[in-house]
Amino acid sequence: MWRLRDKMPDDTIIGGRGPNGPLAPDTELNRWFQKIYVDRYGTPPTYPSYQMALSVLGLKVAWDKAQKAKGGKPTTDEVVQAFEGIEYDGPSGHVKLALSNGHQGIQETAYGTYRFNKQTKQPELVDVMRFPAECVNPPNGINADDWIKDGMKGAKCK
Repeated sequence: MWRLRDKMPDDTIIGGRGPNGPLAPDTELNRWFQKIYVDRYGTPPTYPSYQMALSVLGLKVAWDKAQKAKGGKPTTDEVVQAFEGIEYDGPSGHVKLALSNGHQGIQETAYGTYRFNKQTKQPELVDVMRFPAECVNPPNGINADDWIKDGMKGAKCK
């Protein structure tokens, strides 16, 4: 949306897997991430940059957990094991490794309506709706297709 700007039609619904980019929550960590990204690249961070930040932060959390458990430098296998079930905050909000027995991360998701603001000459999202991670992801051990076909039983929506 940063490149298309006034070429993208107003009222386009924008969303993705997780609240990345302009859908990320307004937190101190996200404001810091946006600032350093814009300072370096001259454009706001996009979906992939948020995903990479989440990956690096997740690795750090797992590494620290494995290092503490071992009392020294962990092996790759120990770091992999430490990933299981971790939770941490990133620029796009809270991450919980909750699916696939603690090996797959979930986050809330958000959708908004695109609009090009002619006064500021900037793209923006309005009417943003957020959905908790447990509302849009199946419970652990349930196949997503089956969960949807079965009416999303167990969804925890606020």
